[in-house]
Amino acid sequence: MSSSWGGTTDLMHMQFAVFVLLPLLWINVNVPSMRDLTSMYLLLAVVSLLIIFVERMDPERFPWAVLGLNSERLGEQVIASVLLAAVTIILSGRTGGFIAPPVVPVEFIMRVYLWGYAFMAVEEAFFTQIILGTAIERMGIVPGSFVAAVVFTVFHWNVYGWSFQILSALFIYRIVAGVLAGIYRSVIPCAFPHLIINILAATSG
Repeated sequence: MSSSWGGTTDLMHMQFAVFVLLPLLWINVNVPSMRDLTSMYLLLAVVSLLIIFVERMDPERFPWAVLGLNSERLGEQVIASVLLAAVTIILSGRTGGFIAPPVVPVEFIMRVYLWGYAFMAVEEAFFTQIILGTAIERMGIVPGSFVAAVVFTVFHWNVYGWSFQILSALFIYRIVAGVLAGIYRSVIPCAFPHLIINILAATSG
């Protein structure tokens, strides 16, 4: 069952296909040093779009829910997102940005695009729209946010191998963001702090 659909959510998915999926495919083909990582994110992106598309066509038939983009009380969502990003950065132990992957074998502009935007967008589609949306729908806001935060944190531990302090900050951020996303019925409280954190990571890494 869809949590919050509308024209804004459809537009978000259109830009995802154009500005995330297609550029990631180009990078995957043309930048061999990034092939393994971009292949994983391409797989997540394709799976996410397929689930979102199928659920959009028949929301009552399938067992998952998809959290959409809700612009109501937008100011509150943005303020909460900025504060959450700042607290997460402080808890992670970094004052000049969050944590970028240890090896960044690409030029600055591509690094900013990949870690600042594309990877974040793919993670939000999969871990927030689908995993969090479904967990909240089936378990309630707080338990669902906890489960989704565990999945999100384990993914980053497996992929990037961050320290306990960073993963703890990430886990707390995703629980709080998930609760806010459930209250507002919107991806913004998860996605906007994620965007801030990743851009700081990409530009300071």
